[in-house]
Amino acid sequence: MTPPKGYKHTEIGILPSDWEVVRLGEIAEDEDFKRIPVSSTERERLVRDSDAVYPYYGAMGQVGWINDYIFDEERILLAEDGCPFLEKDKQKSFIAKGKYWVNNHAHILRVDLSKGNNYFLCSQLNRVNYGKYINGAERLKLNKEVMKKIQIPLPPLAEQEKIAEILSTWDTQIQNLQSLITQKQNLKKGLCQILLTAKTRLGGFSEDWQLVRLGEVARVTMGTSPKSEFYNQDCIGLPLIQGKNDTLGKQSYATTYTQESLRECQEGDILISVRAPIGFVFWALEKSSIGRGVCAICAKQNQAFLFYVLDFLENRWGKIGQGSTFTAISKNDILEFQFAIPSLAEQEKIAEILSEGDKEIMLLEQKLESLKSQKKGLMQKLLSGKVRVKYE
Repeated sequence: MTPPKGYKHTEIGILPSDWEVVRLGEIAEDEDFKRIPVSSTERERLVRDSDAVYPYYGAMGQVGWINDYIFDEERILLAEDGCPFLEKDKQKSFIAKGKYWVNNHAHILRVDLSKGNNYFLCSQLNRVNYGKYINGAERLKLNKEVMKKIQIPLPPLAEQEKIAEILSTWDTQIQNLQSLITQKQNLKKGLCQILLTAKTRLGGFSEDWQLVRLGEVARVTMGTSPKSEFYNQDCIGLPLIQGKNDTLGKQSYATTYTQESLRECQEGDILISVRAPIGFVFWALEKSSIGRGVCAICAKQNQAFLFYVLDFLENRWGKIGQGSTFTAISKNDILEFQFAIPSLAEQEKIAEILSEGDKEIMLLEQKLESLKSQKKGLMQKLLSGKVRVKYE
């Protein structure tokens, strides 16, 4: 097949005619000899005895802090091991800036800046198919000498810099939106703290809150797991919810279905994980079969208010967990769980306020996912040369 005008065949696919295919070792020098691993216990001691702390990096990013630094220059860090090399969309490489320390699970790359741009090369390293470069059966590893042979599609330096500039603009938008979401989440936490503890009362409400048991104000259904022979991934039967692993955010998200169902939840029920990790609260997105790792709760009064209360009190469940092999909570623990509630009218008002906060956060999160998706699509086009940019 003849490539389009202005493009050529290469050993890694069709690229623009003025792009090269280079080995990583031709444009970057490793500085692995400077790495110094320090145990987490030792780091904690060093930080505790110091006024200054610096990032401590590993294969996947920052893993802690330390009281000293090895580097004070921008470098690309590329995982050596302890990284999901075969998972396409997972990070394998990142840029470290400022003063920092690196352990022996990440390769350190000093790029020849007359040939390559750090941001561009880091982005390319996150697109590499590492299947032919890694070794190891249980713990995948990218050896230094093999790493140097990684093939990189490389445009002229000016084009690299322009691509980096464009993608950095998207990064800034994403980071700003992430910061805004964090601010909104913290604001909501603050609202929960004052509204769900009666520290601040809403106008028009003055009645005392009543201490109740969960069994008095809600119907509780404990899950029972069907036999595994009825499980399938073909969407046959009901979605099966067995614990926190079957969630996406604060909603149920089943990947397994079952043709046998012993206990069920309804759409809009509150679900709580009753086996480790216990106390995680989430919504039932649809009618589902529930396994022994969860229970379903339906409020006798305001469902949304009860959800917010149980979610706010999540940490209390861990204190009542029991079990010799793993922590768990029993039906009696759940029925006897105590908390205070206001009148129904005040419950409804509090739930309305908190729900508005959730809606705002959800819209921002949807916008964030859209931005990430747009950036991903743009990266694929720019880093492959399918879309060219103008540069001087």
